[in-house]
Amino acid sequence: MKVLRIDPSGTLREVNVAGSLGSINFTKERFTLTPVDVSNGFVALASTPIANSLTVMVGVTTRVEIRDYTVSTVMGVSRLNFAGPLGAAGVSALEANDEVSVEYAIEPITELTEFVKYSHTLTAADISNQYIDLPDLIQELSLDMIVDCLLMSEDLHYQIEQLPTFTRIHLIGPLASAGVSALVEGEEVFFQYAISS
Repeated sequence: MKVLRIDPSGTLREVNVAGSLGSINFTKERFTLTPVDVSNGFVALASTPIANSLTVMVGVTTRVEIRDYTVSTVMGVSRLNFAGPLGAAGVSALEANDEVSVEYAIEPITELTEFVKYSHTLTAADISNQYIDLPDLIQELSLDMIVDCLLMSEDLHYQIEQLPTFTRIHLIGPLASAGVSALVEGEEVFFQYAISS
């Protein structure tokens, strides 16, 4: 089966997968913000996203839901609302002509069902062990890992190990303790992934 996946550069690509993930349709939108968008504090999305499936980038920086944006539906129209640092009073407030890219899932069919967003603050044990445990068994090829607003790449930054009741993310390469971008205690790491219900 072929599924769509975002690669580390943010490009949507098809991937061959063994097994059944069900069908998901992804949509991608790109906005060049107008003064009205900035004044309103939101842009209207063309479709209604599945909860927790959004990936939002401003320029080349990946943004985090709740901290940087929220999603709401007003009169049947889904909105991407600018929040926190991206809001009007934020330190990274959006301006007219800024580029915002949004990708999200719509219309789940069959058994693929739920997208999860998980935030993890690194502990001394995480750094010492060189891994992070996620509380769920994730679907193959569904993980996005975000550090400092940058999308990490499997096999370059991390490796996935599926254990009987949870998923272990091994830190490798530049994220490992001797790496050039080694993670540190107290740093926040964000994950987005799919699980079966």
